[in-house]
Amino acid sequence: MVALASLLRDMEQAGVAVTLHTDGKHLQLEYINDPPDALLLAIKKAKPTLILWLLSQTEGHCGTCRRFTRREDFGSWMGECSAGRRRHGWLDGNPEAPVEIHMAHRCCAYGGTGYQRR
Repeated sequence: MVALASLLRDMEQAGVAVTLHTDGKHLQLEYINDPPDALLLAIKKAKPTLILWLLSQTEGHCGTCRRFTRREDFGSWMGECSAGRRRHGWLDGNPEAPVEIHMAHRCCAYGGTGYQRR
């Protein structure tokens, strides 16, 4: 995450904005002045990480839900959703137990009562 924060800071300083293409697989860069080649290379190398970060910041994905709590002890990009197993469609085990989930995951409870925009 430190490398991502550094890259995002470098992009901001260079006036480069990044968005996720509607296909969810490609990045779209916007800038007025050509960014340095080293920055473009860093963006290219970090593409998978940038896609995950952008997904995690998109409404309807776990990273934007009030019920989601980051849990670095679970691993990078991981956290816990307090919506419960039943709201995620998992009927086994305790239906109210929190769910360990990736923050870029599209919320399974979005159409129901689980998702709550921050």
